[in-house]
Amino acid sequence: MKEKIRYFIDYYLLYVVVGLLVLGVGIFLVVHFLHPPKEPDYYIAVLNKTMTDKERETISETVRGISGGRYEYIVVDDAFDMTGDGLDKLQVYLFNHRVNLILADRTEFERLAGYGYFVDLSTILSQEELADKEYFAYAAGFQDSGEISFEDNEVGKGAYAPYGIRLSGSSLGTFSDMEDPILAVAVDSAGYDVSKALLETLIRK
Repeated sequence: MKEKIRYFIDYYLLYVVVGLLVLGVGIFLVVHFLHPPKEPDYYIAVLNKTMTDKERETISETVRGISGGRYEYIVVDDAFDMTGDGLDKLQVYLFNHRVNLILADRTEFERLAGYGYFVDLSTILSQEELADKEYFAYAAGFQDSGEISFEDNEVGKGAYAPYGIRLSGSSLGTFSDMEDPILAVAVDSAGYDVSKALLETLIRK
């Protein structure tokens, strides 16, 4: 009996282990293919701030309510450290149209507006809504000259426009640990109707 066990270990154990590993990988791939991870219905990127559970829940519930229940899986992601790889991550997400809103302080807001990453709110809000300028954050946008440049000459050289809503004392939260917190709509994002309705709600309150 011992000889049979030793024979099995010497000649077949390695094949059995490899076979089980291959089977396990195959099962994982099949399950992953048939049940891919669910993409968020709505995504808010938060820069240079650690959100509390209450802040996350307030934003999520507000968006969920404004969407009329259409958006259930709402992600408030604060893993964007702009002193590290946060900008690279954000650029990838923007390129793939994964971000709906961006919450940033004044410094990052002005920098990203200059890159052309935000929607000019004058294109989605009425002149009446834009009349009360104290609600809005203005910055110089990206000047799209249509020419290829390797020196970023267009960055921050565009029109001075309202690219964000100031959140200090808003119904979404105080965000007292941020310098002039600003909410902006990501360019080329989906869910414009909900983003617009959220901004209008903040203006009215």
